[in-house]
Amino acid sequence: DGFERTGIVADYLDRLDVRRHLVCSFRLPGESIATLSVMRSRRAGSFDSLGRERMTRAARHLARSFGIGDLLVERAACLGALDLVAAPLLIVTATGRLVFGNVTGQSLIAAGHLRLQGGRLACSRPSDQQRLDAAIRLATGVAAGGPLQPPQPATWLLEAADFSGRFVVLPLPE
Repeated sequence: DGFERTGIVADYLDRLDVRRHLVCSFRLPGESIATLSVMRSRRAGSFDSLGRERMTRAARHLARSFGIGDLLVERAACLGALDLVAAPLLIVTATGRLVFGNVTGQSLIAAGHLRLQGGRLACSRPSDQQRLDAAIRLATGVAAGGPLQPPQPATWLLEAADFSGRFVVLPLPE
């Protein structure tokens, strides 16, 4: 009530001949609220349902974008902390695709103890590869040709001419 007589109308909207608005507000991560506004002149008439739907889609997209931005900042902080761990950490998918390797884990690849084949973690020796594949299957609950099993920790022994290491393969939620 009384909005037509406020200063914002006289000082801003009247100068632009604005009388039609679409406004969407959404909560941002933290304690902020974002507002997206589209304005039209009196002569342009009201917004139709297509215009309102477009505004809703744009607001949803922006809200998701802000949420994803926060997740990426959080992810970078977590991965930075993993680089401080002295033990080699290699995070792979159920198919062995390398998702993350901390500095120590990447050094195993750089030194040639492990390699990447099409993004998948690979061993030089077939016996090491078989043990790695079995450990990943056990940790992810994917049995070779069988039904899904409960995921459980597994051990993987990597043996190379100048390096030998025992790794624990842990199941993580997807």
